[in-house]
Parts: sequence; C-alpha cells; structure tokens
Amino acid sequence: MLWELSILNYALIDNVHLRFGPGLNVLTGETGAGKSILIDAVELILGGRADAGVVRGGTSRAVVEITFDISRLPRVKDTLAELGFAEEDENLLVLTREVYAQGRSVARINARPATTAAMRAVTALLVDLYGQYEHQSLRSPLARLRLVDSYGGAPVTTLAAEFAKVYQQWSEIKKKRQSLLGDEHDRARRQDILRFQLDEIAAAALRPGEDEALAQERDVLANAERLYAAAARAYDLIRGGDQGRRTVLEMLAEVRTELEHAGRFDPALTPMREAVTSAYYALEEAARDLYRYRDSIPQDPGRLEAVQERLALISMLKRKYGDTIEQVLAWAERAAAELRAMEDTTGLVAELDRAEAEATARLAALGRELSGKRTAAARQLEGRVQEELRLLGMPEARFVVQVTQDTAPEGLVVDGATYHATPQGLDQVEFLFSANPGEEPLPLEKVASGGELSRVMLALKAVQAEADWTPTLIFDEIDAGIGGRTAATVAARLKKVAASHQVLCVTHLAQIAAAGDEHFVVEKVVEDGHTFTRVTELQGEARVLELARMLSGTQDEAAVRHARTMLSQVDQNI
Repeated sequence: MLWELSILNYALIDNVHLRFGPGLNVLTGETGAGKSILIDAVELILGGRADAGVVRGGTSRAVVEITFDISRLPRVKDTLAELGFAEEDENLLVLTREVYAQGRSVARINARPATTAAMRAVTALLVDLYGQYEHQSLRSPLARLRLVDSYGGAPVTTLAAEFAKVYQQWSEIKKKRQSLLGDEHDRARRQDILRFQLDEIAAAALRPGEDEALAQERDVLANAERLYAAAARAYDLIRGGDQGRRTVLEMLAEVRTELEHAGRFDPALTPMREAVTSAYYALEEAARDLYRYRDSIPQDPGRLEAVQERLALISMLKRKYGDTIEQVLAWAERAAAELRAMEDTTGLVAELDRAEAEATARLAALGRELSGKRTAAARQLEGRVQEELRLLGMPEARFVVQVTQDTAPEGLVVDGATYHATPQGLDQVEFLFSANPGEEPLPLEKVASGGELSRVMLALKAVQAEADWTPTLIFDEIDAGIGGRTAATVAARLKKVAASHQVLCVTHLAQIAAAGDEHFVVEKVVEDGHTFTRVTELQGEARVLELARMLSGTQDEAAVRHARTMLSQVDQNI
C-alpha cells in the first residue's frame, strides 16, 4: 500500500509529509486549498509529465517521494527484479521525482536513477488514479479486457491463460515454417552462395596450423643466402678456420692443455678445466650441426613462390570466413548444416503443417469458448455496474461492455472466418457510456466527465473488489453533482472497496469524509506575506469541526452536533 508521501517545494506546498493507513483515507478542504496539488504530485510519481512550472517560487527544485509497502506484493517484486531495482529490504519501495526550475527532471527507484517508463511499469501495479487526470487504466484496451476476465473469475482466466500458451506455440510454429520456406528466390540465392563458399573452402584443403608452418618456411626460403652465409661463417669460426687464423676449438684445446698442466699443482683448477672441456665438446657438436644445417638450406625460388601463393589463398579465406584456419573450417561445418537443412525441407514442412493445423484447431476452439465466456461475463458485469451507477446517483446512465472481434486477411480461422488474434484471444473490449436518456452510449473515456468516470470506476471496483489486485485506488471528484442519500451510498461503496484495497479519496461531502478510516484536511495559509498549502491529519474534535464546516459552511453548535451524530452512526450507515 501507499505508506508515506513527502512533498517539498511543489506549487503552493513548501513541505508536507503524510503517512496513510489501510482502508479509506479521505482528504477534505475548502475549494482552492490545494487538494488537486496533492493529486498532481502523486501523478508525477506515476510517470506524469514534469513541468518546471510546479517548482515553488524562490526555490531551485521540487521533490515528490512516495514509499510503498510491498511486503505482500510478489508481482511488484518480480517487476523490480526484472528492471534491476531489487533491494535487500524487499518490503519497502521508494519512488522519487525531482523537478528543477531550469526544466530538467530526475526519477529514482530505491534511490537509483530510473526512466519514467520504468516508473510507470512499477506504479501501474500499485496505483489506479481515477478522476480528471490522464493516469487511468480504463484507457488501456488490455486493462479493459483483463477487467472483464477478472470479473469472469477462474472459468475465464484459466481459459485465457491456456489460450496464451497455445497462441505462443502456434506463433512459433508459423514463424519456423515461414523461416524454413521463406521466399523461394531468396532461398535459391542463399543455396547458390553456400555451395560456392563451401566449394571454395573444400578446394583449398586447409589443415589446422598450416598457415604458421608455411609462414616459417617462407621466411627460410626468402632468406636462404643470408642463412647459408651465417651458418658457414659460424662453422669456420668454430672449426673450419681460414688460413692463418686459429679456430675457437683450437684455442679451447690450448686452454684445456694449460689447465691440465697447472692442475697438477693446484686441484682448485679442476672444475674450470672440466667446464672448458665440456664447452669444447659442445662446440664441436654445434659445429657438426651447423655443417649439416648449411648444406640443408633450400635454394628453390619456385618453392618460395608456391608458398607465398598458398599463404595468400589462406589469408583470403580467413578474411571472408574467420580469423584462423580453425574458424574457417568451423564456418564451413555450419554452412554445410544450413545447406543440408535447406535442401531437405519437404519432410520438415509437412511436419510443421501438421503441427500448425493441430495448434490452429486447438486455438480456434479455445478462442471460440473464451469469447463466449467473456461475452457472458460482460453481460453480467454491465448489469451489475448499471445497478451500482443507479445507487451512485446516476439513475439514467447506461453502461455497456462491448466484446467484439476483428477480421483480418491473415489470422486465425474460426468457423470459416479469419480473425485477428493476440495472445489475449480474439476479443477487444470497449466500455460504452451514456449519462443521459436519449443519448447513444459512446466510448467511456471520450464522453464521461471526471466525476462520472470516477463513479463508473467506483462502481466497477465495488463490483469486483475482491478480484482486482491493484492495491491502492485514488478517487478525485468522486462526489461531483451528488448529495443526500446518494452521497451516503457512495460512502458505503467506497467503504466496501476499502475493505480489500487502500483507498484515497478527495471529497467535498461530509458523508464520505465521515466514512474515512483516516482523515486529512488541506488548508491554504498565509505567513509573512507568502501563501502555503498545509495538510494535517485530523482526529477527535478537530475532525468533528471539519465535518461541521463541510455540512454547513460554519462550525456552529447545530453543525457540530450533526457532525458528531454522523460519526457515531457511520458504522450503521455503511
């Protein structure tokens, strides 16, 4: 439920902090005191448009913050998790909007930046606001459909869930079949391309790691003369020896001889003599290897050209199909699988045709049954709402729940006709309304005034209070144009809805205010030449005096006595 509302520097409000309770919360006050400002502030949290004009004069920003208790609202928690706003304290949800005088605005969910779309997604599960404002669920065709389903109960909602499940299967089958068949020309072109590419890769006869080995061979072939000269020179220095120059092996032999002679007098030279001896034999082995390496160096310009051409081919294939030979070969495997699938569609298409026919038949049967049950639920719902509207002071009003189906060239075939189908079924639901006799009912949101729309919504909520799960309902101008016994009936209906929902109601009627579980008064005050809107929770005698003002415009003894009587009898009247 809506637990706390804090407003700072919003229009005439400098600083208001309210804590609402469960049940019926009423807000009263003189005309122009600022009750609509509170509703506007709530609507801002619900994702409404941020206007810099709401920032109180002389301040830099307006802040509206609402805290919800979501401890028993798993659907809201799931939505928060999907949007990335889940918190360790999962029982509280804090929504904030800041509007700056320069024009920009900031939205936050649990103190983290959020989009207004995210705010709407969350608050749509928490609040319905009814009155002269834009945030009204009945403007949504899907919301109207769900309202009828909810009223129809398990027989309708179970069918709707089954239809949605089969619809998804049906859609996936159709999509898969279309993808499999596709456009014949496109498929032929794709097959030609795949065959060419596979032939190109197959002709290359690639081997994993081949490019690295070829690159090494190319380096050797391209530098054969330099490598031969280096090996020959190294061999000569170690062992070959030019005339008149001693080799490294000859000098090491002389060093070893000197150390052998000296070692007779000092054994400490023995390790050094052994090291020199080891080096001598190692260099002798290296010389033999150099000799063999020198003679093995290829001198083959033709082979170099062939290696370079092979590397160029591999490089071209890697540019087209992958960064490595392994990736090129993997691409070929995938392409071959795709080509096999495209060349073997007959059996798959036949199987999908059978599956589509079965799903279509099942979906058509479900759609037919669902439409029938929805239509029956709609007739019952409009009758109940019609009766509620009569009790709510609109005896001449007509309320019609219209369930229709649209035909479409491509859609679901039911009893020989093709209908537009959605995951919700074949049906569209429209609420039609006429307030006066002789007027044809027209779409509710186009013809109903704010007060009429609020009372229609109150009638709907009263009819299906237990089936609806939106936890907080806000009614504005619910009492427009009513009084007397009708006012008492409206109060009773609000109280009934408040038994299963939290209700916030802005009202001018004492009968409704007296039914409230919590009562707040909105007042306009002037301090030091500045006008402010104050909101105060009323209890005890203060509430009696406010009811007296609402009854007679004064707080004389008779009005106060009447107010006390009204409060004492409220439970009897409800």
